[in-house]
Amino acid sequence: GVQYDFSPDSAELVFVSNHDAQPASSTNNDLWLVPLTGSPAARNITAANPAFDGNPKYSSDGRYIAYRTQKQPGYESDLFRLAVYDRASHASRVLTESFRDWVEDFQWAGDSKSIYFLAPVQGDQPVYQVQVDSREPHRVLLDRNVADFAVSDDGRRMVYLRSSVGEPGELFSADI
Repeated sequence: GVQYDFSPDSAELVFVSNHDAQPASSTNNDLWLVPLTGSPAARNITAANPAFDGNPKYSSDGRYIAYRTQKQPGYESDLFRLAVYDRASHASRVLTESFRDWVEDFQWAGDSKSIYFLAPVQGDQPVYQVQVDSREPHRVLLDRNVADFAVSDDGRRMVYLRSSVGEPGELFSADI
């Protein structure tokens, strides 16, 4: 996935960088914020986590930055969780701690109150949704082989690419 994003107001950039002494043998990617006006000093917002933090995406309202995170340093197969950084409180929290499968690609809902994400679960790859406040992921699309997706701004429709070993990629649309 993409390793940077611009804030909706274009005042800030978040990017991923590993500043460890031996970055080739480290999984300690961190999220760095850089104001695009005034002082250009970068600030590490995930320094407390010695493992992977990456794939940042600002919420549409600019309040949060969602990102994928791991807990075990140096362990590339560790569970990928979905976390959010609150730009006002400067605090991060994991939204999918109870979810025992990897979080893959994700997209903010248009209202910035939830996040849709892909997850490989028992050989399938359905779409889930998690509310930022409740932190309880639930499956929203029953199709089993979703390769990519996009949700309408109003949160009513999803367009997705379905593919599997035995069938070519095809586009579908569904009410959610």
